[in-house]
Amino acid sequence: MIEEDLTPRRSTAFRFICGAVAALAAVLFIAANTMIDYSTGVRNGPTSTTCVAANRALAACLSSVPAGGTATLLPGTFTVSSPLSVGAIGIDCQPGVTINVNANTTLANGSSVGACYWVVGAGVTLTINGVITAHSGVRIFNTSASGSSVAINGATPSVSPVWWGADPNGDTDGVDSAPACNAASSSVNLKSKIAWPSGTFLLNSTCTIQNSFGREFAGAGGTTTFTWGGNANGPMFAFTGLINANIHDFHVLVTSANPVATVFQYEDGTSMTADDDDTHDILIDCTGGAGSACTDGLVFAGANENNDFHRFERVTIMGFANSGARIASGLEIYSEAFVDCLFYGIYNGSNAPYGVEDQNVGGYAGSFSWTRGGISSSSYDFYIGGMTDFPIDIRDFNDESGGGLLYDNSSNVNVTGGRFLGTSNANTNAVTAIGTAPLSGNVHFRLTKFGSNGAYNTTGLLTFAYSATYNTQMTFEDVSLAQANHTPQLLFPGSPCAWSTTNPCVTFIDTSWDDGSGADSFGYVYASSYSATGVTATSGSTAITGSGFTAAMAGGAIQCQGHTYNIASINSSTSITTTHSYIGSGGSGNLSCTIGYRPFYKSQLPSLSVTGPVAAGNLQLTGQPVTVGGSTSGVATFQMPLQGFSAGMKMVLVQLLSLNGTASWTYPTAFIYQPMCLQDSRGGSFITCSATISSNGTTTLTVAGTGTASSGFVLFVGN
Repeated sequence: MIEEDLTPRRSTAFRFICGAVAALAAVLFIAANTMIDYSTGVRNGPTSTTCVAANRALAACLSSVPAGGTATLLPGTFTVSSPLSVGAIGIDCQPGVTINVNANTTLANGSSVGACYWVVGAGVTLTINGVITAHSGVRIFNTSASGSSVAINGATPSVSPVWWGADPNGDTDGVDSAPACNAASSSVNLKSKIAWPSGTFLLNSTCTIQNSFGREFAGAGGTTTFTWGGNANGPMFAFTGLINANIHDFHVLVTSANPVATVFQYEDGTSMTADDDDTHDILIDCTGGAGSACTDGLVFAGANENNDFHRFERVTIMGFANSGARIASGLEIYSEAFVDCLFYGIYNGSNAPYGVEDQNVGGYAGSFSWTRGGISSSSYDFYIGGMTDFPIDIRDFNDESGGGLLYDNSSNVNVTGGRFLGTSNANTNAVTAIGTAPLSGNVHFRLTKFGSNGAYNTTGLLTFAYSATYNTQMTFEDVSLAQANHTPQLLFPGSPCAWSTTNPCVTFIDTSWDDGSGADSFGYVYASSYSATGVTATSGSTAITGSGFTAAMAGGAIQCQGHTYNIASINSSTSITTTHSYIGSGGSGNLSCTIGYRPFYKSQLPSLSVTGPVAAGNLQLTGQPVTVGGSTSGVATFQMPLQGFSAGMKMVLVQLLSLNGTASWTYPTAFIYQPMCLQDSRGGSFITCSATISSNGTTTLTVAGTGTASSGFVLFVGN
């Protein structure tokens, strides 16, 4: 029999009603525990608090948030009336929240704050030791009141000047972003990054980044642009007291409507020096409007202290009137480095800009280096105005139709590698002009692995502009130059070379150039104090007559009417013969010409001294040809290619070129015994020992000749 189940049954509807009642009870329970108390404007939850502006209850709101919780501020204005310390909580501000900070307020380490708008009162400091999570394009601080400040420490790795009111549309809105730049710089800790977002920012006064270590000042690449609306002095940016700073990735635009003297200025700060900063991937454009809108692109200024070891990489500066980079007068500034930089000046006939200007006057010294890159439209690519304690090193440089490569009034200059295109500017030099004032001490110049395809209107490859001479050593190695006219290659307006004939001042190694004359005018030295006057020359003739030829010598050169002619022979003190015909207009006793000669040597190999395995010290390979003019005319060239130490073997080679009269020379290394003379044994018209020797001692040698027949070689050997 089937038994009936008499257990009571609940309907589905009944069960639903019961569940709904339970849920409602839970909601009412939670609401009861989180209801806003409108007497305080606070609604509390288990881990969060929501605050409204009623009664400006910010302090009560924040103090009720548990550690690790979050306070959400609803739109309205809150005020901090007494000093406030906020723990490690989050503050989330909805749009429209303003917080008037009228008393010092500190947010602890571990806190976070969003896009609240903090208006800091006069003399009040808002300190944030936590993290700011606001977007870089939102303003969150107002520090316009006197003495107000924000101190951001610790956990915020990057700040945006827009937070302080920088305007990305400053070029159209006319809002000055310089106060925001300065506020951002003074608010962050030493290593924080100041990151500018995309936009065009107007600066009506100097943006100063100062007194920090490891500071990064960065734009968003080519989309971040700064324009200038301030006075003509500037600077536009002052990088003051920065060590190991990283400045990069933005564009600077200066127009003629608002020119500025200096764009970037580097100097020591009040509490820190300026050293070892990197500036890279920057474009400074001063070409806007008519002419040049800035005087100097980069300036190293301040007191004579440090400001050393800065590096500039991929920095392009366009339109400067004076210099792309200038080391100010009287500063000991060392080792500024330029790598892959491009400097384009404005040459308008009156300006004389320099790519890099190292003024260095006042008794102080400095140095820089340049690697790759190039300079264009400058009177001189590099200007060095004083003695340098550290080498100036120029490598793999490209001149883009600029002026002279180097205007040098210093020492320790090395140029290695490069390409020089020449210039259309008159009265400049293909490679270098050295000094307008007498120097003191040693001068060392080296040009290595350098090439030029022409200098259109140059006055010389190398010009000494001062009259005094010093212990100078110059070396040209692996240099190939071509000039478009017949100008001298080396020009000394004063005394040509006062160095010892046994220690020549200029060395050429694997070097050649073509001056366009059809003859080799390699290495001639010209001096205005050695001139011929009353010269008569006829076009198409090799004969030149006049007075003042006593300083000339065969193998030398003479310059007349801007053209260079090699001297084949000295006929008398009033007559010479050149190797190629005169091509000028000539003249009947009314030309003034300059005499050139060779007080140095050219060599394919440097001097070599061997002192090692030859233990007896009997061998020394050296020898620098020295040319001595005859007492009447012609020359004798002496060389001692083999010099023995102590009693070692020695050898002297003498070449006579139309020697007339006598020529004497002191051996670099004296013989112990009188050397013997060896002559050409082939017979004929060759010179003989008996006819050549006037005096043969252990320390000096005097040879004699009778004119054109006295040409040839004799050899002296001994120990």
